[in-house]
Amino acid sequence: MSLLDPRAWGAAILALAIAVGGGYLLGRHDGKAIAKAAAQEEMDQWQANANVAYDLYLKARDQKEIRYRTITKTVEVAKNATPDIPDCRTGDDWMQIYRDNAAIANGATVPASAGNADRANAR
Repeated sequence: MSLLDPRAWGAAILALAIAVGGGYLLGRHDGKAIAKAAAQEEMDQWQANANVAYDLYLKARDQKEIRYRTITKTVEVAKNATPDIPDCRTGDDWMQIYRDNAAIANGATVPASAGNADRANAR
């Protein structure tokens, strides 16, 4: 065999092609694994942040519910403690006062006979 033998050159080119192809496939596989690991790491970080944010949301919601219950309980205690004070939005005069206030807010004039000394006056 000499240096110019085509079989030797063919075998060398084939061996080089197999080595390059194998290296390419190995690098491609490693690249996909690295990209998949990076995507998984990013997803894990996102999930951890989402879990922390959800926990903070639940704590804030629970605090608001406690505060709401406390305010509601306080209002109920105050209403029950003073049963002799009537609700200001009950009775016959309330609707007339409401209408008078709405008329004033809309720029209409309220007739002078709208309220008298016996009833509450909206003006």
